[in-house]
Amino acid sequence: MGYGCQKDFHIESFVESFRRTSPVKRKWNRRSRDGIKFLEPDPLTRAEMRKLLNLGALGLAGEGGEVVDVVKKALFHGKPLDREKLLEEMGDQLWYYQCLLEAVDASFAEVVQKNEAKRKARYPGGFKKGGGIR
Repeated sequence: MGYGCQKDFHIESFVESFRRTSPVKRKWNRRSRDGIKFLEPDPLTRAEMRKLLNLGALGLAGEGGEVVDVVKKALFHGKPLDREKLLEEMGDQLWYYQCLLEAVDASFAEVVQKNEAKRKARYPGGFKKGGGIR
């Protein structure tokens, strides 16, 4: 896979998989709006939200260190880049990131949209070294 491989990524299946392994087991209830039936989770309790926020933030920081360690070994210790280990640690980061998304009732798509808007505002003519509006 080359650059742009994210087109093959199915976020819905990742989120579904996360929810099977989540430390917070949520109840899902059938709801309907305008005759369309769908499943919707019950709101998180304050304790559940705190658990997901803490686990997500601390886990993301810890896994970030593991990603850095893989890169450090390749750049400074003369070892070949362990691509499989790097991808494994990045996957762990995604899991903890999803904890944070669940805690604040957000999605990857929402984060991507907000980041795109931020980058377009900051770099209206595209990225240029030393440029950008801050």
